Amino acid sequence: MQSNDLVFDLSNDTCIGMFSIYAMDSHNRHCRFAGVRFIHSASSRICFLLAFELAVHKTFDVYDVRKIYMDVPDWNFSPLKGLVSRQVLRHEATLVEYRYFQGRYWDQHILSMTPQSLERLSAMNAELGIL
Repeated sequence: MQSNDLVFDLSNDTCIGMFSIYAMDSHNRHCRFAGVRFIHSASSRICFLLAFELAVHKTFDVYDVRKIYMDVPDWNFSPLKGLVSRQVLRHEATLVEYRYFQGRYWDQHILSMTPQSLERLSAMNAELGIL
């Protein structure tokens, strides 16, 4: 089972990104989650954060999972460090020099979320005025 959702900024009808839910394991009640933002502006970041919250909410509610995993290569890890420090994302493991890209090997980070993480994400978005 796989689900893909596009993210639009409704103020200007622009597609700013996409989320994908894949590798569903119904026996162990977890899945993989990926996201990509196509436009990198301050307004798209806020819109994407809200869409991220909604997509994660959907994943927990609709697919009845207890945990969501994200595989993040090191070159994409920096923007997520704030979510790790706020305990929205949990850093579970690092696969050292796992991916080869642009002439070098990069670490890959395994991040996870639980329903409790979603509560922290909702609180963070409310604190930032993203509602």
